[in-house]
Amino acid sequence: EHGMLVASSILPGGPGSRGDLCPGDILYKVDGDICTRFVPLEDKLDSKVFSSCQITVLRGRKVIDLNISVGDLHEITPKILLEAGGGVFNDLSYHQARNHNIPAVNAGVYVSKPGYMMSQAGLMPGTIIRAVNGQSTPNLAKFERILSEIPDGEKMRLRVSHVSSPRQEAIVVPCMDRKWFPMLRRVRNDETGRWEATKIPIIGSPTISKVSPVTPGTAIFDPGKNAAERAVSKSLVRVTFAMPYLKDGLESRYFTGTGLVCDVKNGLVVVDRNTVPTGIGDVKLNFAGSVEIPGRVVFVHPLHNVSVVKYDPKLVAGIGVQVAHFHEEEEAYDGSKRFTKNKIAGLTRNAAEENEKKNSVREGKFSGDSARNSPEKRSGSNKKLDKEKDGDEDSNSSDKVWVVGLSHYSRVGQRLVSRRGVSDTQGQVHFQLPNPPRYQEQNIELIVVNGVSSTQNQDGVIVHDKSNKILGYWASFFVQVQRGHTQVFYGIPASTIKDAVKRAQANLIGNEQGSKCKALGVELEKVSVATARDLGVHPEWLQKAIKYAQDRNKWPPSIFAVRRRWGGTHAAEVLKDGDIVMAIDNKPIHTFMDADEAVTNGDEKHGIGCTIHRDGKEKIVSVNPVEMSNSIIGEEVVLFAGASLQKPPFAATHQYGIRDEGVYVANFIKGSPAERYRLPPTSRIVEVDGKPTKDLNAFLECVSDKKNGMSILMKVVTLQGRTRMLSLVMDTVYWPTERISANKGSANQGPVD
Repeated sequence: EHGMLVASSILPGGPGSRGDLCPGDILYKVDGDICTRFVPLEDKLDSKVFSSCQITVLRGRKVIDLNISVGDLHEITPKILLEAGGGVFNDLSYHQARNHNIPAVNAGVYVSKPGYMMSQAGLMPGTIIRAVNGQSTPNLAKFERILSEIPDGEKMRLRVSHVSSPRQEAIVVPCMDRKWFPMLRRVRNDETGRWEATKIPIIGSPTISKVSPVTPGTAIFDPGKNAAERAVSKSLVRVTFAMPYLKDGLESRYFTGTGLVCDVKNGLVVVDRNTVPTGIGDVKLNFAGSVEIPGRVVFVHPLHNVSVVKYDPKLVAGIGVQVAHFHEEEEAYDGSKRFTKNKIAGLTRNAAEENEKKNSVREGKFSGDSARNSPEKRSGSNKKLDKEKDGDEDSNSSDKVWVVGLSHYSRVGQRLVSRRGVSDTQGQVHFQLPNPPRYQEQNIELIVVNGVSSTQNQDGVIVHDKSNKILGYWASFFVQVQRGHTQVFYGIPASTIKDAVKRAQANLIGNEQGSKCKALGVELEKVSVATARDLGVHPEWLQKAIKYAQDRNKWPPSIFAVRRRWGGTHAAEVLKDGDIVMAIDNKPIHTFMDADEAVTNGDEKHGIGCTIHRDGKEKIVSVNPVEMSNSIIGEEVVLFAGASLQKPPFAATHQYGIRDEGVYVANFIKGSPAERYRLPPTSRIVEVDGKPTKDLNAFLECVSDKKNGMSILMKVVTLQGRTRMLSLVMDTVYWPTERISANKGSANQGPVD
């Protein structure tokens, strides 16, 4: 024979290392027999498990006899898994220990899947947890015992490293989660081949962590670098939101943004829906970069990009949190009127651009100016024109605003950041239709700030330069692009913010009707006078639009058309895409707010009279408005076969015109039966075994008696209206059916049947 066996590496802490076996040793004999092949070696070792064997090795020019203990590979192969917070943990396996040259026994707990709880702390697969709250966790049993004593929501300090760099450690602070995911111990049954689950109860009390109030003097707000920052410093907080289950077309589970305190007594904070998109999740609020407390979602606006979260005011009573102050004269920048007394905004786009150029050169506030905007490069005639347009500096300063927000939070804290610009209205913003359907803003005049890029990654508030009062909320908007998605920033008028806060306050006192809002059931868009003229709109309506724009110096004139009808609404039946809407209940429509007020104040019983122009004719059409509730009321998710199911989201009904019927497939987990049997996301399940499933309750009734291994036949309909049938085999052992409600967590927290 040619070749001999050589010790390539020695596992630290293993029997070979304790028996003085060294890398490079050449195996000569095992128990007196010459051994040059793996199969005879394995046979020898298998017969000596839990005992020892005599081996002879060649090391250099020496022949050395060694007595080596033989261990059992099954003992260092995980047969117990721990599930906690959506993550999976186990003892470090022999294979991972060998790959990374670390001890296989009592080396720590291996993070196989971080899950919802550990991902928030930045842990990745391959992390080794060495200690929890100062107590070492050499093995899974000790780790389980420590976690079983930690209540839901309590922060825990973990000392961790990664298998790729085991000598480099870090401290992370995740929060214990028992609300959304049960804590289970799974033991491998070698006879059945299953991992049998047992629920691990919490030991001791309380079951929910108690948060203590902040000690005064231990949290100080950023004093600010200018008057605008100082005015809002104590009203801005950092809001983070984590989702245990994906829904509503969302692609990420974790969000962060700047919140605005609008009610100190009730602890209400306004954020955008790109930060808090749903009620199913966990909210945390960071005040002054010094203290973090839990919160909860109380209101998600069904139409606009506004959410409201609540915190316990007693927890931060001693640090001086202040309520936001909106401008006294005109609390709303709604696009329907100019701020004539205080000249807050309302410049035409051209004047705003000229002001931006002038201020950027004079004050050096903006970056990215090109040479062509420099005064030295412009001709004398252009300088004269600028002077005529701009006038003296005092007349322009009243139109200046600040965008103030919080820097991105890091381990060293956060600070106030601000940029100066000139406010203006953005008549309408059209975003690319997202796929899958996801919330997008509509039917609102937004604010732009010339001098502050809408693509700059910074949210916050818009503050008037002179009064230092808030004109609007500088919000983040989700935008889908060709190769993924991004976010842009625009201002939401203060009137919309104040309206959302009032609805949230009504919801807190149980006034569900007060939190509802009405809508026409269509998405409107603005068209030019020329387009309306080509469509045959009567000159009288064109004259009204032009006069309105002239009186308010708001250009160009606004004429509204139906861009898209919402599925399942009365408007979808009586209106058509492209209809020109000139008046609602005989009130001319010049702004989105005009339409909003007309619908809100309209006669709900007898319908709202819409004066429209269609196919060269003018007519009045009666439309029954849509009543929309707080988006978190009745919000729930059903986990079925690894898929997340929900009621059809509002985005799907208004963007694709589908009816609010059936069970919507939000997404599925890889490796689940839903993926295996190709249950398509964004489709709706309308039948199970021939029985209609008009909603989640009907669906659960159809599948409640289905046992493990049983096959069901489902009828699904895609967004495009295609119908298909598919068969799915139930797996209730690893993929049980669970019902998740907002602020309640899992409805199935017991042992898996």
